[in-house]
Amino acid sequence: MANEKVLVTKQAVIDEIADKLTNAQSVVVAEYRGLTVEEVTELRRALRAENVVLKVYKNKLALRATEACGKQELDEFLTGPNAIAFGHDDAVAPARVLAKFAKDHEALVIKTGIVEGKLLSKEEVMELSKLPNKEGMLSMLLACLKAPVSKVARAVKAVADKEAEGSAEEAAPAEGTRFDHVKETLELLYKTFPKVFIKDGEVKPLKIGIFDDLKERIASVEGLSITKVRAALRMYTARLKYLYSVKEGVARIDLDGNATEDLVNAQHESYAKERIAEINAKRKPQKPKNNTGKKNFVKKPFNGNKPQAKKPFKIEGDKANVEDLKQGTEVLVLSSEQHCVRGVVAQDAAKDTVYVTLKSGLTVNLPLQRVLLPKKAK
Repeated sequence: MANEKVLVTKQAVIDEIADKLTNAQSVVVAEYRGLTVEEVTELRRALRAENVVLKVYKNKLALRATEACGKQELDEFLTGPNAIAFGHDDAVAPARVLAKFAKDHEALVIKTGIVEGKLLSKEEVMELSKLPNKEGMLSMLLACLKAPVSKVARAVKAVADKEAEGSAEEAAPAEGTRFDHVKETLELLYKTFPKVFIKDGEVKPLKIGIFDDLKERIASVEGLSITKVRAALRMYTARLKYLYSVKEGVARIDLDGNATEDLVNAQHESYAKERIAEINAKRKPQKPKNNTGKKNFVKKPFNGNKPQAKKPFKIEGDKANVEDLKQGTEVLVLSSEQHCVRGVVAQDAAKDTVYVTLKSGLTVNLPLQRVLLPKKAK
């Protein structure tokens, strides 16, 4: 259960990256190694003013996102500490702000960029940054990409429609956790497409691009949406049962459960094995209890640190009378710890007490019953 939650969380990040790469007008990748926290905050503030979002993702998740959305040309640049800027309103804004910031901060290094689907080198990004406004950017894009105005208009409209669709879905209040929603959606897929999404039984690898087919078929199914189905599909294909089905040469199936000409290749099988290894590595193996060969020890009752009984104290002295306790007489003083301390009578004893100077130099007034005469002194 915990592993599935981690996988769902990771897939959510991958989906976020893929959506941003697909929907942004422009993307710029830069290395920020050496920038302080204050400098990164300053950079974010400058980008935010131009409606540009700066994100830092783990390269491993970013690589999986580029594979998902077909932006693998970015892969060679996704090494080291990278920050990715996504421009929405002005395609030039990310390049313009980052280039200006890099002039005063050498630690920021621009690597590459994508504008309207075209990969740009570092030099091209720097050239793009020189355009002062949106109108200039559009004219340069049309010249560089040699694309008709109608294509740009269709792309802008598609992005707007997709954003509107996403906003409508996000506006609906959600009950429970995202993980619960994904599981519920997966249960609906089991019921709606039982030949494709196998809950119990032999699982088969899905056709590449099956998500596009799903988008057309789920329109009439209550409770299913593009966002939910995408997350559920990620969960289904991330499970061990599915990963074990990805074997080289096996035919992938379509939404009707029919085998297609699309076969699993060696690269796909290798990737599945890596994911299996990662999942198994995170699981804590439970060692079976084996008492064979072990000796049966009888546990002794614990008695604690029970103090040993003290031996009776033997008094090495005789009882003293008032007449015996003259000044200068050596005596033994019986202490409260039941042992004797040597001392000397400081002045002649009175009726019931006597002053004794102990070895420590301290003079004390003691009752006669605590003062003894050494046997050798008799």
